[in-house]
Amino acid sequence: MVQSPRLGASPAWRRLCILLSVIAGLLTIVAIELALLLGPSLPSAQAQIPDSGAQRREMIDELRQIERRLEDVSRVLRTEVLKVRVIGTDTDKKPADPPARRAREGP
Repeated sequence: MVQSPRLGASPAWRRLCILLSVIAGLLTIVAIELALLLGPSLPSAQAQIPDSGAQRREMIDELRQIERRLEDVSRVLRTEVLKVRVIGTDTDKKPADPPARRAREGP
C-alpha cells in the first residue's frame, strides 16, 4: 500500500492525488452513462403460454372444411356420370426380353 507523505507533502504529490481523483470520477461518470445508454445487454425473453383451446378450435375448423370437401367429392361421384379411361397398369406390361436373347433370335 502506498503510504501518504507527511502533512507537509510536496505540491507534486498533491497534484497527483487530485489528478487521480479526477480521472476516477470521470471514469465513474463514463461507466454510468454507458450503463444507462446500453441498458440490459440481452433482451428479456417474452414467453407465451400456448392457448390449447384456440388450437383445438382451429383444428376443428380445419376438419370441418375437409369434411365439406369430402362431401362435395362424394356427391359428385354419386350423382354425376364420369367417363374413365384406363390406360394401363404396371402388372399388364410384359417383362422386356434380355438383350442377349433378342440378339440370338435375330430378325
